[in-house]
Amino acid sequence: EVAGVEVAGVEVAGVEVANSKTHSIVNIRESSKINMKKWRENTRSKEEQRRDAGSGKRTRKKNQERRHYQGQEKKQNQTFENNSMGEELYPENGTTIKVTKNTFLDKESKYVKVVHFYRNDSKESQQIKGVLERLFRNDLYDTFKLSAVNCGEMEDRVFCSEVIDSEIGVALVVNRKVTIFPKEKILFNRMGDAILRDFIKANMPYDFLPEIKNTQDIRTKLQNKIDKTLVCTHLEKDDTQRHKLAVVYITAQEERSASLASIAHAYKDVITFGEMKKKESGNIHGIQNFPTLVAYIPQRCNVNEPIFTIQTWNISSRRNNIENWLDRTLKTIDTSVNT
Repeated sequence: EVAGVEVAGVEVAGVEVANSKTHSIVNIRESSKINMKKWRENTRSKEEQRRDAGSGKRTRKKNQERRHYQGQEKKQNQTFENNSMGEELYPENGTTIKVTKNTFLDKESKYVKVVHFYRNDSKESQQIKGVLERLFRNDLYDTFKLSAVNCGEMEDRVFCSEVIDSEIGVALVVNRKVTIFPKEKILFNRMGDAILRDFIKANMPYDFLPEIKNTQDIRTKLQNKIDKTLVCTHLEKDDTQRHKLAVVYITAQEERSASLASIAHAYKDVITFGEMKKKESGNIHGIQNFPTLVAYIPQRCNVNEPIFTIQTWNISSRRNNIENWLDRTLKTIDTSVNT
């Protein structure tokens, strides 16, 4: 529109000028295209920023892991160098029990023993030691006693070869039975905790902790092993019935308890143990909290069979607390029998 006159379809300097309405629409469309382009660029930039941020986090995590393993490796190398100069992997004042050929199969020992056959100048020995000590403190706490044999010593070198056919390895000793950890599974980079943990748990003395499916099993597998003469004094002693107490461990966990198997082994001469799952207990004795120990204590005699009283205890995970409770219960039996 020029001086109040609308100009349409007139070519000015070689350019066709549309009416003002059409010209405005073109400007809006062009502006929209520019804004859309900027929006896409901003959006794409934000997505890239998010990807970069995620990539940065992953990179930082990988760097932290790498530094962690480098630190571990540096420590192991330093320990290896120190040990190469004569330092002992298992000092005498440590918690690990040093064993020799004469004490390896100690028949008086009531504990499950994990024995580390090692050399002070071996990187693999240092790695295995780290794994065993972590298991001893954490996953398998209170389950085994850690022992060690120095296969670098001249007097024990032949003994190591006889037992594990090597100078580096691990063996599990249960009730004078020796199970050797497969040599091919000893890793020469980083010894995995899970490998040794599974080996130890798989070879625990579960024979002393039979599975109990129902109340009938409690009678046949446990109570029938109780020494009847404790309360039925007129009966002759039966060598197959030598235990003083029957105990059932009731748990909500599906996995067998390595810790209770170890305790059952320790008390194998005086207590007969069994393990029952919560789903099979049928609300036995009204127990609501798990895990629980149920003790069947011979109290008096009915003709030729003992009558049992029942004690239950919602147990602590600490082995010494469990053993203290068992010892107190055994003491009450000894006191009642003597009186």
